[in-house]
Amino acid sequence: MDRIWLFGASRKGEEAYNRLRERFIIAGFIDNDPRKQGGHFLGLPVIALASLGQQRHSEQVVICSQYVFEIMSQLLDFGLRDFSVFELPQGTAAGGASDLIACRFLPEGCLLDEHSLALFVHNASGSNTHALARLGDLDTHWRVKCAYEGRGSADWYTMYMTSRNFVCTHDLVVPQDRIAIQLWHGFPLKGLNYMSRFQTAKHRRVHQEYWSQYKRIASYSATYSSLMNACFGGAVEQYAVTGMPRNDFLFGSDGKRVFEQVTGRSLAGRRLI
Repeated sequence: MDRIWLFGASRKGEEAYNRLRERFIIAGFIDNDPRKQGGHFLGLPVIALASLGQQRHSEQVVICSQYVFEIMSQLLDFGLRDFSVFELPQGTAAGGASDLIACRFLPEGCLLDEHSLALFVHNASGSNTHALARLGDLDTHWRVKCAYEGRGSADWYTMYMTSRNFVCTHDLVVPQDRIAIQLWHGFPLKGLNYMSRFQTAKHRRVHQEYWSQYKRIASYSATYSSLMNACFGGAVEQYAVTGMPRNDFLFGSDGKRVFEQVTGRSLAGRRLI
């Protein structure tokens, strides 16, 4: 069996240990918390990353932490180009290959691409990023990359680590040296975040922190900006009234004809709103 180190002496690290110990020899845990280093977790030693020393190129590291991207940057700076990310598959109780995502970066592959545009397609529900990609107007100015699987694929992590510019429709952690645009995926017709009675104070602050990272927040109108700002906060300079790509895609395509085919109803003489 291969020998691995689990990066993250935490609850997720414990989940990884329980799922992987039958398939791998787990040497111990790596953690950035000095209070944990030198101690033990689940009976195994906890060390700092620097303690791998000359063994770093022969050891396999599995990230099992909520701070995935910060740790990926740390491993790349440390000279590690091959590592894995532990993601617990939803609805899966038994261990399997799907819980480890192998990431491999060439020496030049971890450099930021200044002209890349990463479109994060989280799901098909009102996906503005998917519509933006289908419109096809971006290729003349950017090297466009799309991740359709969502978080949990090697392409997703690679795109995140190597792209300078992000476009997203859901909450996304944005490194300080990146530029991100939030398109959102709906309209605030229900209580969201600060306007929800069911969100805890902690969750409200976390979501507000996400929204403070975005360089621009796309909007339909000044009214929409006010509604979104009541829910998530932000500065007036962040909001830009641009309309939404999904509307451009719908009305710029043959959507009316497709609608008629699917529903069996004619739109002749009718307005489609």
